[in-house]
Amino acid sequence: MSGGFTLSAVVPRVHRTWREADGSGRTEVEWAEPEFENGTDPGGWASPRAGTGSENWQPGGRATSFGDRRPPSTVAELDRYPRRPNPPDDIGPIKTLVAVTDLLRERVLTPPERAATLELLGRLPDVRYQGATTDRIGRAAEAFSMDSACAGLPTRYTLLVSPDSGEFLGNEQLLTTSAGSLNVTVPAVIEYETYVHADFR
Repeated sequence: MSGGFTLSAVVPRVHRTWREADGSGRTEVEWAEPEFENGTDPGGWASPRAGTGSENWQPGGRATSFGDRRPPSTVAELDRYPRRPNPPDDIGPIKTLVAVTDLLRERVLTPPERAATLELLGRLPDVRYQGATTDRIGRAAEAFSMDSACAGLPTRYTLLVSPDSGEFLGNEQLLTTSAGSLNVTVPAVIEYETYVHADFR
């Protein structure tokens, strides 16, 4: 941001993570050239234009909010499992939804763990069913969302779930009424993740 102007771009990234039972693992990241709105001069873009990165870690060598034990497969235990000081409890039920999206970056859930996670989300008072849709790669999905300004701007947080398997397919964040200093027109998707492939080996 310079002189009151924010340069916004879409930056596609691909994350691949492998996690072993002992807690060791590897992450690879690729980010592509940023995509700017037609007619936008990208001369002020200061971030890297494209690149790759990787990280290997040994058991206990990577900080995580969830530790190395498996997620619980009961709602009562799962409700306590993702609790951490930040974000604070006073942001309300959105804390649980955000914790679930963080968990999905860390773990491939087993069917019982996934069922407990879906039931936990279904019990949150502010979750709304948005209907059938497709995800970013064309898969059938059911959308469930929650609105919150916990990050500073009114945002709709949406989880996409497979209607057949109950697998989580992705999540999105949509600015609903205000973009603040961001150079986008609302409503505007400011972040989304698509879980292309996740399994145990």
